[in-house]
Amino acid sequence: MFTCWPAFYFGVMKIDYIFQIITFFILILFSLFVYIKSLNVSHLLNYKVIGGGIVFSGTLAYLIFFFIEPIPTVRYVLMVLFITVFAGKITRVKLSLALTTSLLSVGISAGVFSTSSFISISLLQLVLGITDTIFHIILSSIISGIVFFSFFRIKRYRKGFPFLHNRISSIIGIILSGVIISILVLIRHISFVETGIWFLSAIVICIIAIIFWCRSAISKLYRRRIKESTIKKLEKQIQSLKTDNEAMARVIHRDSKLLFALREAVLPVIENNPEAKIIFDRIEFLVQERAKFINSSHTNNLLIDSTLNHMMYKASEKGIKLGIKILCDTSRFDEIKISNLDMETLIADLVENAIIATCGSEYNQIKITFGKEDNFYTLTIEDSGVPFEVETLLNLGQKRASTHLHEGGSGIGYMAIFKILQSNKIGIIIREFMPRTNEFTKSITINFNGEHSYTIHTYRAEKFNALKKGNFPIVLEH
Repeated sequence: MFTCWPAFYFGVMKIDYIFQIITFFILILFSLFVYIKSLNVSHLLNYKVIGGGIVFSGTLAYLIFFFIEPIPTVRYVLMVLFITVFAGKITRVKLSLALTTSLLSVGISAGVFSTSSFISISLLQLVLGITDTIFHIILSSIISGIVFFSFFRIKRYRKGFPFLHNRISSIIGIILSGVIISILVLIRHISFVETGIWFLSAIVICIIAIIFWCRSAISKLYRRRIKESTIKKLEKQIQSLKTDNEAMARVIHRDSKLLFALREAVLPVIENNPEAKIIFDRIEFLVQERAKFINSSHTNNLLIDSTLNHMMYKASEKGIKLGIKILCDTSRFDEIKISNLDMETLIADLVENAIIATCGSEYNQIKITFGKEDNFYTLTIEDSGVPFEVETLLNLGQKRASTHLHEGGSGIGYMAIFKILQSNKIGIIIREFMPRTNEFTKSITINFNGEHSYTIHTYRAEKFNALKKGNFPIVLEH
């Protein structure tokens, strides 16, 4: 007869009944603990609930004991059902969720406790020669308690198993728990140590599988919630951008009326007045620009177009002329392997930086160009604002760097930009133009070419080389 298993298996002969009841009592307590932690409802615990749990565990253990000999295979079924009723009542959850969590909790607790029992036998009986069952039970309880408390202290599992609310996600855990319980029912009939070790190995494998299942299920749930949160954020941004579009349309409509009035006022005096002719041409250009952008669609992408119109509205508020030029077929713009959210962030951050740089400059203008070179798309943003500081360019993407730190800029924008560029394998080229040789002072080109790189084209190469810190190329341009 196989006699080296602890009282937990009830295959051991000549063991005092009290030890069997104590073993069941401990198992039920652990099952309740795992149940509470799995649903993350520890806030419901108080002295009344804890005391009730202890009394319930003792009563149920005594009740189950009487089913050992008459119908031993029913004891675990009764345990799960009674725990479902009691735990479901104190946690106030649906019966289906309480049943799923109870079955999982009993399976996990039984698996960990049986493994701990084997370890305690190995330490006490085989190593120290201690055969008293009470010591086996105490050491098994201590080991199991350490395992459970340590497991739920891990950051990933501190909030329990929220995926249990989804029945489909719980199927694997239910099956593994059922396997553990079935092994414990069968183990009382074994007569060989080798068979018992194989059964124990199966229990350990099931426990490991449950851990990996929990880890995977939590990760999937986290990714799904992130996706849902991102979608809600995008919907909110689109709604906000639509509102901005309407506001911008009203501003442009108002400006158009003023420009028409100015054009009519200048028209009578342009014949013999060259300066008036220049003013008239300028007004005419602005009228056409305003008309072109009322209710305009640039790229046929709602989020990107809304972002562009929002940027135009912000530029208009600051008296900056912002033009958009499309040099490619935007109907296939979705070929770019970048999320709409990342694209929107790139455009918004880059254009906003250009607006900040251009405020107060002599020529307040920004141009956004969408183009295509060879087999990849490009986005170029040119502005007439102040040039970058050399130190700023050398530190872009490495630490917070901004030409406007003294004006309250955080430098976080380019950290976010470079993170997007690196994760999506996108190249960036910054070009600086010599003063009075171009209507713009600098340009930033984003190459969606599947290769992350950072290149500076500058006429100030000597200053850059004197402070060179990065491993990116600096090209001298005249």
